[in-house]
Amino acid sequence: MKRLDPNKVQWVVLHMSASQYGNVETFRNWHLDRGWDDIGYHWVITNCYPTYNHYKDRQPDPKHDGMIQYGRNEKWRGAHVSGHNWNSIGVCLTGGGGEFSSQQLLSAAKLCHQISSRFPSIIGVKGHYEFTSAKTCPEIDMDYFRTYILPLGVEDEVVKPIFDPTIFHRSSGM
Repeated sequence: MKRLDPNKVQWVVLHMSASQYGNVETFRNWHLDRGWDDIGYHWVITNCYPTYNHYKDRQPDPKHDGMIQYGRNEKWRGAHVSGHNWNSIGVCLTGGGGEFSSQQLLSAAKLCHQISSRFPSIIGVKGHYEFTSAKTCPEIDMDYFRTYILPLGVEDEVVKPIFDPTIFHRSSGM
């Protein structure tokens, strides 16, 4: 994996998982199964179906809705937007079809502000589809997100991502 130069990070890029369930461990396993070095996204924001069984049995777990989970270490380039992994941080919302909960969108807004505070070179937030017409991800109106949702993330509250040290992170050297 190549290092991400923190002085060159310009974008926070929003994605969707295109699955109705999942968490950072689920997506990491899917990406490792594809032969990748690690999960492609730096961050995952879950919905209320953290596992396939929660989804299959229609048993939502509200405590997972909008949970921010740490993915690929931010010191490494992501694998989430072709041609822009060298200058972006990837955030994946679990779900698809533009159907994200208000908790997920609020968490995304807060996380975008937190990421921007760590990378002063960031100039904006974009959806994956804004880099290529071949994608529709994250299937939300990014102008609307930037105008109406993103400002809601400005708070004194510090985002506390969920980090489970028992999950092996290849990119973080653990």
